[in-house]
Amino acid sequence: MKKNMKTNMKKKNITRCLSIGLMAALLGLTTACGGTGGSSSDGGNAGSGETGEESYVLKWASIGTNPTSVDAVSIGVYKGFFAEAGIEFEDVGEVAIPQFVPALLSGGVTGATLMTSNGIAAIDSGGEIIEVAVNSYTTKELPHMVFVTAENSPVKNGKDLEGKRVGVPAIDGCTAGFPIEYAAQAGVEDPNAAIQFVVMPDTSLIESLRKGDIDVAGLHLPPAVVEKLYPDTEILFTDYDILDNRGGDISYYFPKSYIEENEEAVRRFIGAIAKTNNWINENTEEAVRIYREEINPNANADLLYAAHFAEDALIEESHTDLWIDILSAGGSIQPLENEWTFEQVATNEYNPNYVK
Repeated sequence: MKKNMKTNMKKKNITRCLSIGLMAALLGLTTACGGTGGSSSDGGNAGSGETGEESYVLKWASIGTNPTSVDAVSIGVYKGFFAEAGIEFEDVGEVAIPQFVPALLSGGVTGATLMTSNGIAAIDSGGEIIEVAVNSYTTKELPHMVFVTAENSPVKNGKDLEGKRVGVPAIDGCTAGFPIEYAAQAGVEDPNAAIQFVVMPDTSLIESLRKGDIDVAGLHLPPAVVEKLYPDTEILFTDYDILDNRGGDISYYFPKSYIEENEEAVRRFIGAIAKTNNWINENTEEAVRIYREEINPNANADLLYAAHFAEDALIEESHTDLWIDILSAGGSIQPLENEWTFEQVATNEYNPNYVK
């Protein structure tokens, strides 16, 4: 493989959800780039891959840098799945999650993972991107987010969130959407107005909770890890509790313009990431070991876990439709400006495992 990749290598009421802040933020992100698409492959041709066919170089961010969660792309590179498919990566370094949409639209990266809710909102605000595969999704043991309270907190259910301060690392689809939906399902008529969101770094959430500066903290950690790390907290709810396995998808997005010019590259990428997803699910302990020992020696051994990755990387239409429905809600929640169908925001067309 050419050395283009520079990594370490060593049910109910789902009609309410997203805060106005998310839509405003995404509008700002997508329009700040000065464009609505972008190819970033240097022409796509990087010579010959292990198959002897044309290989493609994809600009990619944050490969193998997550200190607590196994990164599928880095595992796929380590296992040789991408090399077999003729896919190589130019590692552009770390990119903050809120900047993935601007990076996609400006051509700073070829593809990126986004929460499905954020991808749909970005599309609605003019971003010419599309969901082509799924990275991971929620299970009961491995939800996307866990919301916790301090011990003996008076907050015991969604109704109790009225007038309370919820600490989150950002205002986006999951961090704002899940508490709003939790309150809505409990009968709060205007949850967006009833909940006060307080944005702060992840590292400050628990300390702020202990000090009483916030009433609830939203964490991107599995329940088992939360219980081990923070035994003085109580889990209020997870996204799985309110939306089953449908609400926590992390998906792969590519600009439409890139796909039009490099359809074969996208097909090969999806084929390789699908193989990676399946391998990690079947070899979870080995994947964690490889990631910790060979890819990211700075990973936190006490916190590191592997999410549940989507079988064959296929998109479940009901999962994407869930967020279309949620984000299309009216009332006090800022709705999407346009009506969308699954086919307009997502496709399995380029997945070699997809059978119509």
